[in-house]
Amino acid sequence: MFPILFQIGPFTFHTYELLVALGVILGFQILLHLAKSEGRRTHETEESLYRLLFFLVLGGILGARTFFVFLEWKNFES
Repeated sequence: MFPILFQIGPFTFHTYELLVALGVILGFQILLHLAKSEGRRTHETEESLYRLLFFLVLGGILGARTFFVFLEWKNFES
C-alpha cells in the first residue's frame, strides 16, 4: 500500500487519512440505512444523528490527541 497518495503543493494526502474518512462516511450511511429500515428515520432523528456524528468525530480527534500527548509526554516537557 502507498503511504502517500499524492501531494498538491505543501499538502500531502495519506492513505490512512482517506481510509479513516471513508470509514466514517460509510459507517454513517449504514447507520442512516438501519434507522430507515426500522422506520425511525424522521427529520428530527436524522438531524440528531448528524449531531451525534459531529460530536463522535470531534471526541475521537480530541481523544486521540490527548492519548498521543499522554504517551509522548517526554517530548512536550521543556
